[in-house]
Amino acid sequence: PGFYPWEDGYFQEEGIGFYEALAKGGAGIVTLGAAPLGVPPGRGYAFDDDKYIPRMAKVVEAIHKYDCPAFMQTFHLGPMLPPFLVASGSEALAASSLTRSEVPLPHLPLPRELTVAEIEGIVEAFGDRAERAKKAGFHGIELNAGCNHLLNSFISRAWNKRQDAYGVGSLEGRAKIVVDIIKEVKRLNGEEFAIIALINGAEPGLDNGMTPKEAQGIAKI
Repeated sequence: PGFYPWEDGYFQEEGIGFYEALAKGGAGIVTLGAAPLGVPPGRGYAFDDDKYIPRMAKVVEAIHKYDCPAFMQTFHLGPMLPPFLVASGSEALAASSLTRSEVPLPHLPLPRELTVAEIEGIVEAFGDRAERAKKAGFHGIELNAGCNHLLNSFISRAWNKRQDAYGVGSLEGRAKIVVDIIKEVKRLNGEEFAIIALINGAEPGLDNGMTPKEAQGIAKI
């Protein structure tokens, strides 16, 4: 749509018809564009407060008119900050602090390593957001742990240099934050609430990037 559908943090009603049209056209599932964590106000629709649920429920209702499941994508930008967010003072966060020579994509800002306490807080924030999604009527969420967003910075050895429980010692360690989020979402919303976990299948061109074999292992975990 040719407008910003997130003015004042609320999803704008002008955008509802866009998603309704997708459902009406026969889509098997309609996933609402991402509700990002770690983005300043005015740069994406917000979903960190219950006051946003009624408006979002209207989006879901429009999708459900055509017997179509509605999902909400959610993610944390992490190190993948566009220039306008860097200029506004947003901080790049990742599994590890990296030097300019270590950053997998040289145009991205240097990230700061998250503490364990911060990781646990982010897991809770994902759970809170998913709980609101269920209250709004969504069937599930799409958890974006791909691209070069925060969760992928843990999964990928190109980003993750940690030596703790979230680190490079094992696939299980690198997948831990995503597994913890899935467990938290299920704890809050029940086993029937669906989760699509999106990960990179490969990262060609990156030093120590994800390989298809690693991606298969992460997917099984």
